[in-house]
Amino acid sequence: MVTTESKAVILCIDDDHTGLVIRKMLLETRGYSVLTADSGPKGLDALATNKVHAVILDYQMPTMNGAEVARSIRRQWPDLPVVMLSGYPEDVPDDALDLVNAFVTKGGAPEQLLKIIDGALGGRDFGRITILNVDDNEEHRYAISRVLRKAGFNVVEARTGREALVMASSHPSLIILDINLPDMLGFEVCRLLKANRNTCDIPVIHISATYPSQNAGEESVESGAGRFVEHPRDLLEVVEVVQDELRRAGRI
Repeated sequence: MVTTESKAVILCIDDDHTGLVIRKMLLETRGYSVLTADSGPKGLDALATNKVHAVILDYQMPTMNGAEVARSIRRQWPDLPVVMLSGYPEDVPDDALDLVNAFVTKGGAPEQLLKIIDGALGGRDFGRITILNVDDNEEHRYAISRVLRKAGFNVVEARTGREALVMASSHPSLIILDINLPDMLGFEVCRLLKANRNTCDIPVIHISATYPSQNAGEESVESGAGRFVEHPRDLLEVVEVVQDELRRAGRI
């Protein structure tokens, strides 16, 4: 375990000079010692010659992109925490996300990055926030899971209400819950979740592409969900709603 008092060293790798400077100032304000590198090869050289406790790594870089750098880090320093950044999360492939401990979208709240780094160096599990995505429609479930993974979340899936209730026992950070499930309505699933002391504090977002929206909002709130949203055309709206609910719940 490393604390900020012992001057943990963070290596920031990014070809954007302005971003490096801002990130360095942010982390130093937190009490960390910060090394910077403006390319993947320079970052790997810095790792080879310095004791580094965590790496913050941009994805879009010339010479070596973030995935290539992360792959090299995993080969030589498999236990080193790595956080990947990108301003275009939709361009980051899934296999790149599998190489890192966490993903943060550039331009987001600085507190999210600090919380991840604090968790890593405090010896806590700082893996990506886990979302349980419940939907029996395979196409809808895949689309939402994919955009959430691109945004840096870990996603687990369920197809029925009963599966959701079982998987909720692992205490995901948030549940996205379709209403029209094959075995029970999402409203009933939510009531059961909220009645269970082990799952009652998990934020729930109801979503549906077919349920009449005129009544869904009221039924959703009555069942204990944080909000109801109609299945959007632009799935990035789902990411925004999820981030908002996680902030309200104090989980990011």
